[in-house]
Amino acid sequence: MIRAVLFDLDDTLCDDTGQMFESIREVAGLVPGGDPEAIADGYWRISHRFWTYEIHTRPPEPLESIRELLWKQTLDEAGVAHAPAQLKLLAARYGEAREKTPPPFPDAEHTLAQLKARGLKLGMVTNGVSESHTGKLARLGLGHFFDTVLMPDLTGFAKPDPRQFHLACERLGVLPEHTAHIGDSLVSDIGGARGAGLTAIWYNPENKPRPESATEPHHTVQTLAELLEITG
Repeated sequence: MIRAVLFDLDDTLCDDTGQMFESIREVAGLVPGGDPEAIADGYWRISHRFWTYEIHTRPPEPLESIRELLWKQTLDEAGVAHAPAQLKLLAARYGEAREKTPPPFPDAEHTLAQLKARGLKLGMVTNGVSESHTGKLARLGLGHFFDTVLMPDLTGFAKPDPRQFHLACERLGVLPEHTAHIGDSLVSDIGGARGAGLTAIWYNPENKPRPESATEPHHTVQTLAELLEITG
């Protein structure tokens, strides 16, 4: 029996990808001597790699430092000369652009409310850091639904590390086998949840094919409302 549900945040409760790419394109246009489209594509790829595969291998560090590093790697790859002051400016402007939080997905609030009404405990496990995601969660208006929120800079762990999932279960007072986790990443969310002994639910609204090499989820949903049936 499922007694608790853990949620990813970005691209699970709101469209982070669309807003992120708009921000990247906006800042890429500020780089002198570079091709904005190529720079935007490069930052997108490098950032995705970092937040999916590298964040859990690094010690906690300020978000601004992470963004400066990602812009440095992007410009280095593009062969564009840069100075430390320029990296700080790009990181700052990108941070400002990322403050524009998209609205929650249409069925997010209703689904969370229904799960709470049924007596399930809810947690959030995101790889976003507190410097950006505490405010994002507040702006989404969904924070009050969650009994606990875990972020890597506050716990010392990041998905797919099973310790992050086990810590969430411990805080909620439930066993992993009685807990489900839903997220859009086959690596961080599905691989992490299955590795920690949770029920793994892949949020796949666009019905994308799953690569053969990827971890198989226990369930796949295209809407958050489908959680109500799975947990019912």
